[in-house]
Amino acid sequence: MRELVLKQPYFPTEGPLFHIARLSEVIPGAPTGIWIENNFLSKEPVLRLCKKDGVIYRFVAFDPLAGIPEHAPLRTILALTSQSLPDGGPLGNAVPVDLYAECVENPEQVTSWIEKGIADNQDQAELIAFAQRVLTDGYSFACEFVNILRQSFDQYWLRTPGGPFTWNKLLYIRKSDGKWFAIDTPEEFGPALLGRRWLSNEQSHCPHILFKMIGEQEREVLKVAGQVDRPTFAEEMLATALVELHQNRIRSAVLHAFIGYESAAKIGLDVLLSARFCGLPWVKFVDKLSREVSTVTLGHVVLRHAEAEGTTLPIDWDKITELYDTRNGIVHRNHRQMPPIEKVKDQVIEVRRFVKRLQSALKTKDATSTTQKENSGAQEGAIPDTKQQVERA
Repeated sequence: MRELVLKQPYFPTEGPLFHIARLSEVIPGAPTGIWIENNFLSKEPVLRLCKKDGVIYRFVAFDPLAGIPEHAPLRTILALTSQSLPDGGPLGNAVPVDLYAECVENPEQVTSWIEKGIADNQDQAELIAFAQRVLTDGYSFACEFVNILRQSFDQYWLRTPGGPFTWNKLLYIRKSDGKWFAIDTPEEFGPALLGRRWLSNEQSHCPHILFKMIGEQEREVLKVAGQVDRPTFAEEMLATALVELHQNRIRSAVLHAFIGYESAAKIGLDVLLSARFCGLPWVKFVDKLSREVSTVTLGHVVLRHAEAEGTTLPIDWDKITELYDTRNGIVHRNHRQMPPIEKVKDQVIEVRRFVKRLQSALKTKDATSTTQKENSGAQEGAIPDTKQQVERA
């Protein structure tokens, strides 16, 4: 056990309390956390609570201004970086969310392991195993939480939690004196848990492109939200494009946006053809067709056939066509000057609307096909499950 000099906030609990990690992994240059209304943040809300094997996991948003004097410089900085949604509403800021774990099953046993480790300056095997289990489950819940925030609450800049030096230890708060101690795991545990390398974040104070903000109403939905699909390749490209716009990298944003558009359109065509003519190899045909037909036209046709008849919400195809022309100018190097960033932003957002609508329509079509298949019996030649194809979009 290592004693740490740490000023990490904590809250009263009945069982031993541990700090697992701070969720702040984002696309470089993106908001450094979850965008939360300032008034809601002042309540330091628990955004989500999970429980497994006698341990309660809480995702808590702490107010960075708690205890800060009224005229402190930090208050001025946060006031300057506050931002509302494009159509107005309450102001908010991007704040990291901390993941805590409370042991509620056999807390006395765990506490005895900890106190013995502190006294002997050496962790017992049982305590290390406990720490590894809490970190593993916590990481799983954290990935699920970030995925829900991205897919259902438009926090598109968030990334899967990372940092092997974060996920290789469990921090314990001794509430009697407020001291923090680290329960270390073996060196190979953190990298093995993450399975990838960690990338550091960049900082920025320019306005971000926001679609939703977490408030009091969203908290109740978030607490009971179930699992959602992982972001598709097309959604990842659009998320990158939006962050690139924040960094004023217009060329990169245009290219990423249309990579996402083309991916969603081609996968959508593949899904529709496979559903109607199951068993035929459509891959080469889709590639050839996408080379012969304008990418914008292809997406337009695919969306029209994917959505149910009577859909009235229009897509502004002129914006997407203009973005496509800009993309071609970049690729063929005959575009010396980029369009205004606000114009490109509107076009990228329109592409995002297209991708969201197409993928939603394909999932609805897949669910309808599955229901029809179950009702008619699993007959030979029935429409195949297209969920995996949709997730490739």
